[in-house]
Amino acid sequence: MRVISGKYSGKRLYSPKGRKTRPTTDRVKETLFNLLENSIKINFKDQNILDIFAGSGALGIESLSRGANFCTFVDNSHIAHTNILKNINSLKIESRCALIKTDILGIPKFIKDTSNKIDIVFADPPYKKINLIVKAIKVLSNKGWLKEKVYLVVESAKKEKLQNIEDFDLLVSREVGGSSISINLSQ
Repeated sequence: MRVISGKYSGKRLYSPKGRKTRPTTDRVKETLFNLLENSIKINFKDQNILDIFAGSGALGIESLSRGANFCTFVDNSHIAHTNILKNINSLKIESRCALIKTDILGIPKFIKDTSNKIDIVFADPPYKKINLIVKAIKVLSNKGWLKEKVYLVVESAKKEKLQNIEDFDLLVSREVGGSSISINLSQ
């Protein structure tokens, strides 16, 4: 697994081993970022990113490589936390990242400057737990993490279907190999 484009293009990333984590493949990542930048026309410059169920942190790191301002990574796995930290340190991007080891439903209240609220949320939940995203978005909203207009980018197994998320419109959905990608925008 590697960074696809931008400042850190080609850099290898550490990824948790085993079957508990489903790393985003380079093919899926390339399709996802093409959709974001070319179809939806998102410019990552100055965007604040939240990578939940972060695993290796690949989606947040790809965003930083493409010019995002800051990324907060959230995962409750010790192994994932260790790998994300290795990736952050190897790329020397500590000043542009925060790493929170918690279950997303237990995330603390947002206490930073309101201009640093989240613009884009990446969510790649554990196998067979796709609907955790609905609960996670409610918690993030209630705890003040999200800007009024926020993109929600979801990767899941193709056979898992995400239910509609209240107050979000589906902008685009694609299947890539065994994965499904959906990009949603808050109303």
